Amino acid sequence: MDVTPSDSMDDISTHLNDVFIFIKKWFIAFLFASIIVTIFIDQIISTWISSFEFDISELTVYSPERWLRMRWGTVMLAGLIMSIPYASFLIIKFVDPALYDFERKLILNLIGFSTLCLSTIFSCIVLIPKS
Repeated sequence: MDVTPSDSMDDISTHLNDVFIFIKKWFIAFLFASIIVTIFIDQIISTWISSFEFDISELTVYSPERWLRMRWGTVMLAGLIMSIPYASFLIIKFVDPALYDFERKLILNLIGFSTLCLSTIFSCIVLIPKS
């Protein structure tokens, strides 16, 4: 039994336009989160480094280029992690009209669980200093 899709090209272009709008909204949230992290990144890195117990002989001196790469990499990673809950919300909003009730509950639970796990892992590993 063949099923023929009833979507016209207008429906597909509207769907792709919605995808573009959601990606654009997430990217703006990612940039905003990255800008906020940029303000505090030096304190975050120095607090994180000072939480380790090490001798002066164990220190590694980075070149300015490597320091900037590490700094901006940390900013991008933190911005991505901070914007994931909003991206999850946008994914739910995008796929919601096409789901059955049991699929909707499954997706909501899955995205909620993954967001909770990711934020818990981030806060335990990165934000809490090691003793």
